[in-house]
Amino acid sequence: MRLNSKELVYIAQNCVTCDKEGLLLFKEKQDGLLKRGETYLERYFRLKGNLLFYFKNKESVTKSEPIGLMVLERCTVELESEEEIPNAFVLVCEGENHVFKFAAMSEEDRDHWIQALHIASYECLKMQLESLTDQLQGKTGKNPFPQQAQQHTGIDLDSHTEDQVNEDCILEISLSCLDLKCDSSGQPPNPLIVIHTLEPPDQLLWSHHNHTEIVEKTCNPQFLKTIGFGDGENVNLITRVKVTIYHVVERMTGTMVQLGHSIFTLRDIIAAEDNTLHLSIKSPDLHDCGKLCVIGWTNSALPISPVFQTDKEDEYIEQEVKSKSINKQEYSPKNLYENVICKSFRFSTNSQKEVLQVYEYMAESRWSYDIPHKLLCLFVEEEKRKVSLLQEMGEVHTLKPVVTRIIKNINLYLLIYIYKEWL
Repeated sequence: MRLNSKELVYIAQNCVTCDKEGLLLFKEKQDGLLKRGETYLERYFRLKGNLLFYFKNKESVTKSEPIGLMVLERCTVELESEEEIPNAFVLVCEGENHVFKFAAMSEEDRDHWIQALHIASYECLKMQLESLTDQLQGKTGKNPFPQQAQQHTGIDLDSHTEDQVNEDCILEISLSCLDLKCDSSGQPPNPLIVIHTLEPPDQLLWSHHNHTEIVEKTCNPQFLKTIGFGDGENVNLITRVKVTIYHVVERMTGTMVQLGHSIFTLRDIIAAEDNTLHLSIKSPDLHDCGKLCVIGWTNSALPISPVFQTDKEDEYIEQEVKSKSINKQEYSPKNLYENVICKSFRFSTNSQKEVLQVYEYMAESRWSYDIPHKLLCLFVEEEKRKVSLLQEMGEVHTLKPVVTRIIKNINLYLLIYIYKEWL
């Protein structure tokens, strides 16, 4: 890493306001003629942003350069109870074996230093900003910092870990967009939709739920992959769903830029006519930038969360859902295979009233697990039998006379064989 040493020295010596400064005991190596090893020495520290400078003493702050500098990124601050010195704490940096050890002059001073170092990193401040932004957007439905949404972000487009298995979900939706904006060069975007959910009051932050496939070079994408909700037993109708539309700039790295978003609840889908929602897409600066169509259907009678069973509207919705629910096939590959991953796709047909529902299954044969497991069990039993046999034979020194006698007999037989061959 290259650093501008003159600028750093200027910041260390001339910063008017520091986030934290004061004396600390710092454990350093002593490589002198009479002193070797590590010992605690008194040093004067100054914290500015995520930069922690330390000087020989307070008087040397304006007279000489700092002795050292620590960049507080990807590190944690922890209490140290094993040190003999009181009020000790350590700074552990990711990827480094060396641990920086400190000790404060008092317990109160130690707690203040730990708090200041903990929130000094850029990553910590970024997480706090994202958390507060999500809470504001969850309550108001608006992004308080719309300029942030224009920044390029990345996502693992091939990840299946967060995808819900559509075979077990209760409610499914398919998505399509109309009149998306072209880029500055007039080229149509490569749309991708990312789904986030929020379940108040238990959940305060938006959590990633699923994403669609990429539809290349179109302003009117029809996404074939469907999105499922519910765990097979229940679905919460007040769950808020945020649909964010991105333009994928680079597929390999997952680099993309936000085009807009829409927010609705699962209750809105069930209560809508023909279970179809038509929503406007809001750009990061809260202007209309297209339209979103959401079509929903249920795979079974929809269980209503017990918290909302007293609402007459939910009772009416439950009756409507039972009449519109789809009877799925009883066959499930989970009965025959392991590690089943299921995706659902929905295709339009020539008939406006009929659609084609396709389920894609990826699974492993149970034999691919059972046979290696049985073989390992057999190997373990064989090794146990051998260990038991060795234990029954006793200690090794008791076998020494027997082994010596066998070797002598072998040597005697070899001599007799050689003698016979020579004759």
